[in-house]
Amino acid sequence: MKIRYYLLGILSIFFRFTNCFKNIFSNHLKLNLNNDYSKKIQYNLPSYNNVIKKINGFYGIIGPNIKINNKTEMYDLFNGDGMIQGVFFDNGELTFIKSMIKTEKFLFEQKYGNIPKNTIIRSLFFIMNKFNKLPNIGGLANTALLNINKKIYALYEMDQPYLLDIDLNNKTINTVGKQYINNLKHFSAHSKHNNKYIESIEYKMDKNTVNFYYLDSNFNIKKSIDFKFNNIPITHDFYSTNKNIYLIDSPIELDFKNIIRKMPLHLNVNKNTFIHVYDKIKEKTITYTYDRGIFLFHYADIKEDNNYIKILAPLYDKFDFSSLDIQGKYRMILINKKNKEVSVIKNEELENYNLDFPISYNNKIVMQNKKNNIVNGFIICKDLKIIKKIIFNNRCIKGEHNIIKINNNYYLIFFSEIDNKNYISLLNLDKYIDIIDIELSEKIIFGFHSIFIKK
Repeated sequence: MKIRYYLLGILSIFFRFTNCFKNIFSNHLKLNLNNDYSKKIQYNLPSYNNVIKKINGFYGIIGPNIKINNKTEMYDLFNGDGMIQGVFFDNGELTFIKSMIKTEKFLFEQKYGNIPKNTIIRSLFFIMNKFNKLPNIGGLANTALLNINKKIYALYEMDQPYLLDIDLNNKTINTVGKQYINNLKHFSAHSKHNNKYIESIEYKMDKNTVNFYYLDSNFNIKKSIDFKFNNIPITHDFYSTNKNIYLIDSPIELDFKNIIRKMPLHLNVNKNTFIHVYDKIKEKTITYTYDRGIFLFHYADIKEDNNYIKILAPLYDKFDFSSLDIQGKYRMILINKKNKEVSVIKNEELENYNLDFPISYNNKIVMQNKKNNIVNGFIICKDLKIIKKIIFNNRCIKGEHNIIKINNNYYLIFFSEIDNKNYISLLNLDKYIDIIDIELSEKIIFGFHSIFIKK
């Protein structure tokens, strides 16, 4: 403890020199960062009671606790303390909950005050964290939720997972603590879990490598596979089957014209993209080359036979971490395994939409459409064929949707806002009609990925 307070004393000197130190460690300026609360939802929808009463579990979104109206860079969207917003369903009784994830950074600020967003100070924190003397201020637990044998973890790429206690009976959410993993500092926000292993990746920008890990349910590393990338390895997602691992190696470069930006990285569309396919059985990697730069956040589906690999995903031709102006186009990367040629197949009608957050159900993919920085609806596809377009005139979707099954029918569940009123919404995906809106008395803020936990 003495070492920590000596460090805090040193930091205070830096704060004075940078005009950032405002007595943040004084008791009277400790921050009240804990915005947790829950509330019963009152509603009167007798014609839909049969549907609502059949939902038993928890739907929630995770995201940064920020106001997005004044954000201009993509980096800013990932730079807020993790928060879950959700609804417990219990035989027709609904309870809304908002819970901050108690990361080590969150608890430090709650005790000592807000850490200034100053380059020198933040650099010191990152350095001291390597010696376990100060918290990981990059660990925000705000991107995704992973269910591992009914244990729920909050994920963020710059840290290890945080175990949460989402209590379906008492309708509470508590942070149990960080799940420490030996020999792994960063745990992918898109880690997967199958019946046997946890699969995750860690990318190392200084070495241009991506390390793929198999872990058991206790987070012990059982095996690792190293991939050497040709470009800066910004790898948000990966795809894994029983046979293969798929990784996209996009030509991400430093943007020297905007080097003072928070994250001056952009996609060079004129350089090659590499698709690395690792055969789990043969333990061999084959790399395919596409002659243009493309980037993706999330895979929708991958289909492979003896002749072709078909990768379905929202692809980005233009991508800059210093901008929010991005356009995801749902396309197919077609790889000819015989001659190793790679092409991108388009549906011209789909090119009219800005799509991402693909979720699969019943051999179909449902994605969110964004227009003028507002998510205004959904597009449902089978391969590249449009099955249904659901575009709203005055509704904004808040956070990722999810799929649930009620009375043998698939429903889309999501948060939405209409005329400054917020709702938990259900849309029948078999009939595409009769949207159920249950009004919330609370405002839903920005969110990333979602989860549905069945009771």
